[in-house]
Amino acid sequence: IEGIRNLIGIRTTQENKEALNKGIPPSREKDFVPSNRNEQLAWLSSLYKPQRWSDQLLEQIFPPTVAGKKINEIIGKSKILDNIRNKIAHAILRDESAETFSIDKGIHIDEVSTWLPLCRCLALYLLKKEHPHYFFPN
Repeated sequence: IEGIRNLIGIRTTQENKEALNKGIPPSREKDFVPSNRNEQLAWLSSLYKPQRWSDQLLEQIFPPTVAGKKINEIIGKSKILDNIRNKIAHAILRDESAETFSIDKGIHIDEVSTWLPLCRCLALYLLKKEHPHYFFPN
């Protein structure tokens, strides 16, 4: 997610410059986390083979706190997933000056586990969007 986020930022900056040079206000399609069951099912079917998705699985993939939010509000720098990533990285790098996660604390494991299903889907979504030629049609 972080790598794709950086690529999107570089490309968006370039596209914005080109638009401004042409006197056109820059615009970019906003990507949102699906907010209701039908949108969630359609989104997942665009990422994976269409299948039956249980309500329990939908609840695991889409935490209510992010349903309907812009993807950038979740993956952007200093946003929820970036903060979790930093806590994991700093724990591994033994940066005592930063807040970190410990694999010995259940609350930290629970927080990471809460976000893993959505992270997997977001990573695939962003990869498919940025590099569609690497993926076969569903």
